[in-house]
Amino acid sequence: MGVLVKFLNIILFIVIVILVGCNSTVGTRNFMTREEYCHVITDGIKDYKEALALFPSDSAGIESYTQNAIDISSKDLNEILNIPDDKRTFSNTFIALDKSQRAVAIVAGVCEVLELVSPDEKIRNAAHDQHLKLKDFSIEKFMDPKLYQACKYCAQNSCVKENLTPPERYFVSEMLKDFKREGLDLPKEKLEKVKSLKKKCAELVLTFESNIAKDNKIITVSREDLSGLDDKFISAIKCTPAGKYKLGCDTPTYFEVMRHCSCAKTRKDLYVLFNNRAYPENKKILDDLIETRDALAGELGFESFAALSYDGQMSKTVDTVENFLIELWEKTRNKVSKELEMFTKDLPFGITLDSKGRFAPWDTAYVKECYKKKYFSLDDREVAQYFPVEQTLNKIFEVYQKFLGLKFNLITPENTWAPDVKCIEVHEAQSDRLRGFIILDLYPRANKYTHACQAGVLPAVIYKNSIHPGVCSIIANFPKASGDTPALLKFNDVSTFFHEFGHAMHFILGVTEITSQSGNSVKTDFVEVPSQMFEEWMYDTEVLNIISGHYKTGQKLPKKIIDTIIAIKKYSAGMFLQAQCELSLLSLEIYKKGAKKDIDKLIRTLNDKYIEYAYDIPQTHFQTSFGHLSNYGACYYSYMWSLVFSIDLFYKIRDQGLLNSKIGLRLIETILSKGSSDEPENLLKNFLGRAPTMDAFIDNFGLNE
Repeated sequence: MGVLVKFLNIILFIVIVILVGCNSTVGTRNFMTREEYCHVITDGIKDYKEALALFPSDSAGIESYTQNAIDISSKDLNEILNIPDDKRTFSNTFIALDKSQRAVAIVAGVCEVLELVSPDEKIRNAAHDQHLKLKDFSIEKFMDPKLYQACKYCAQNSCVKENLTPPERYFVSEMLKDFKREGLDLPKEKLEKVKSLKKKCAELVLTFESNIAKDNKIITVSREDLSGLDDKFISAIKCTPAGKYKLGCDTPTYFEVMRHCSCAKTRKDLYVLFNNRAYPENKKILDDLIETRDALAGELGFESFAALSYDGQMSKTVDTVENFLIELWEKTRNKVSKELEMFTKDLPFGITLDSKGRFAPWDTAYVKECYKKKYFSLDDREVAQYFPVEQTLNKIFEVYQKFLGLKFNLITPENTWAPDVKCIEVHEAQSDRLRGFIILDLYPRANKYTHACQAGVLPAVIYKNSIHPGVCSIIANFPKASGDTPALLKFNDVSTFFHEFGHAMHFILGVTEITSQSGNSVKTDFVEVPSQMFEEWMYDTEVLNIISGHYKTGQKLPKKIIDTIIAIKKYSAGMFLQAQCELSLLSLEIYKKGAKKDIDKLIRTLNDKYIEYAYDIPQTHFQTSFGHLSNYGACYYSYMWSLVFSIDLFYKIRDQGLLNSKIGLRLIETILSKGSSDEPENLLKNFLGRAPTMDAFIDNFGLNE
């Protein structure tokens, strides 16, 4: 992704995926003054109170904060444009532009987090509106042909004579490519059309994501309809006045029902509800977004929006992505065939297959869980007893600290937007140097984003030879305590936290001298590499022994269960990878050439061709809640692309010790700290000592067995 776009999307790269609010902040402050904000931009922050003070406590504060950022950035941009060409230097042009973009990126990050988490509707709406205002401002001001000409002149003259560092030269090169990719060498009339299309895209993306976040659909069921679910889970479900149980579309509820509820009708009804989130409103939004992006790509000289999207990625071309996905899908087929044979030998009561031997989509997770319970004697609810939330998180922090040579201070601040918000101060263990702040908002509440993500706010940078700490947030929806039982994390919840915390480490430790190169503001098809790599820690005996502890006895996970968890990792990997290939191909096909797409038909076609274990049904409209279609666009493939590199890195680290701080520091030095200051291929080669391969990936998922 280009440098200019990165600034607005530093906080959008998550994992999954970042989608689409604070009623009080530290003390009685509503928002930072312009002078204080200028201080943050140039001098950074020094403690957690300043980190939390970044977040305004009312809608007026958000509006004022946004205007401050616009005023500061406008002033910086005017100063850049007023410099005579013969006086231009890398510092007063490129670094000044970087600083101007930083002013906007910080407030954009604040708005994103507030829209995700605030319990106050006015604040969420204001954050949404001001975020859009910042995007429009950036499109208008950073896509100025005069700015392009100034940077181009500086690059071809002053920068050639200056003794720039490799990251500085790379920044100049990437910036000029991005200017061209954004259309700044187009005639004025054509450029104005590009700007208009980009503004429309920005509005459609935010609206698409907001509609998903706002969806509060529920189904109501009787107690009998919840058969198979445990009493503790059921006791936490809210009821109607008539005594019916209300099942919503938050991910903890959805996956619990899909995996354990033996009532097929409940599973089906919730599946249909979940896969119709933001329908019908997002159907037209997505259609408009596809049409607008197609028009934008055409104006910029690209065959399709997919081609435009890949131009600045590691993959570079549509053919490369498509060939990668088809090759990977082919590698899954033999394993999927074996998995289907394994699962269908002994089906749970009531489960039937269609004429092609495929499961109903609401049965797949249930069949897998039943198989695990029967043949592996493994129930994820039993495993969860070894992962009480507070203890587990503290132990995960312990693992990260030991491996990366860090020291965390966990703080419970006063007067934040929710009483259970916490903050981690990240320090270097040996020097005690402050590196950043991670704000944790981990528990569900009304109108909060229902998935898990990491959102960047204040990028970490080196300024005047001093590290200015970064600020980011991890948002999740982990279960809360019920009665005498503490909140317990399912294995997948723990794995998810490892993933998101990996993003946070990349963001905090990726400290560079240029803001647009910092943290995880890297190419989209590289951004998931650290996070997916750290997920693999969950399949190591030593790590599981550290982080587990039964909520009653403190006993570690028994060796038999650990061995089973490690063994079971491969047992349905083929189905998982095949589904990821199909979703990646969907995002590619949607953004191939053409303004009009019948997405419902496309989903059915791709499902029939590439998903060999489950059929789909016409009653659902999955695309309206697939947030990656808006924020990742055609780049959903990046999860699988990145995973190949993630596993290669993991195997290399595992050979030397997953708690070995020497290899951890090497990881920081060669990859995490570099951000986007070099090509990802170079970073990988520098750490591995060779070019990356697919060998570890194939072994890890048992694709060669």
